Amino acid sequence: MKLSQKNCQSCSGNVAALDEEEIKNLLLQLQNWQTTSDKKWIFKEFKFKDFAKTLDFVNVIGRVAENEGHLLILNLLVDIVKF
Repeated sequence: MKLSQKNCQSCSGNVAALDEEEIKNLLLQLQNWQTTSDKKWIFKEFKFKDFAKTLDFVNVIGRVAENEGHLLILNLLVDIVKF
């Protein structure tokens, strides 16, 4: 099954973390996503024209995360979002 067809499984502790090789293989299905240096998180940086567009994006991502029961960390700057 493709990554885009899967749903988030909550970080409940009942699901084992992916190992480095699994993460590497899944990242091949995504454009411009990276892993943190400790290989525990994936992230992507999104740049926007202005703060209003940045905030619109954050609100959309927030709704998706809420619907999926997904916990995430968003870094919001004036025209950049990294999560």
